[in-house]
Parts: sequence; C-alpha cells; structure tokens
Amino acid sequence: MRGAEQKWGDQELLDAIKRWADEHEGRPPRWVDWERAIPGYPTSFTVRIRCGSWNDALEMAGFSPNQGVSTSKISDELIAKGKKLHKQGKNNTEIARELNISLTTVKRRIGPSVPRQNKPRNADERREARVAALRRALEKNN
Repeated sequence: MRGAEQKWGDQELLDAIKRWADEHEGRPPRWVDWERAIPGYPTSFTVRIRCGSWNDALEMAGFSPNQGVSTSKISDELIAKGKKLHKQGKNNTEIARELNISLTTVKRRIGPSVPRQNKPRNADERREARVAALRRALEKNN
C-alpha cells in the first residue's frame, strides 16, 4: 500500500520515522524526504497534521529536532552549486535534496523555482492544453 493511501496511526507514524533512520545510517527523515508519497511511509503533510510539527514528530520518535543549517552559514561554494543546478533546470525541491539543505534556504539564497513553460493556471487552461496536445498528436499520426 502506498504511503499516501494508508491510514497512519500515531504509533505507526513514529515507527515509520524510526524505520527510516534505521535504513539511512541513523539519520531521521527531513520533511523534504517525505514531501511526496513514498511506498511504506507517510507524507510530510500527514506527519505535520498528526503530530503538530515535523520537529514534534521527531522528538516523539526519540530524535533531536532538525536544527537545520543557518542560511548565513551556507558556504558560497554550496550556493554556487545550487545556482548551477537551478540553471540546469532542477526545481527547488531537487536542489534541496541534492545539497542536503532546506527548501527555504534554496528559495532564499538560490532563487525561485524554475517555472514550467506555459504552465496552465486554472482548470480551463489545463483543459485547453490537453485538447491542444491531443490535436497535435492526432495531426502527427495523420
């Protein structure tokens, strides 16, 4: 059962945090690790809703809360790496994971997320984009 579809009890949430730490050399998960559904784990949203905050969940599971790295202590070299990844088209979440820094730090020190080209803004635009894509596919096949 996928993580997002499972009903998570309090003890199951805490057990999932401990299991993650066991599988990652003792490091408890960061919220960005569980931002999207991973089979066998709750999403970070589920954890925060059930436990009050991410750090509260870590404490309940027996870990020290994530202290994070002060944005003022991030090296210029790390910022340069992040900006390079940004120019390569990586989004902020991917950059945060790759550099092992918080998403907030990426947003503050590296820049806004790379916007998708022509991203539909509402349901009507999404529908129009799907119809246009289907028409292009049909024209290509004819």
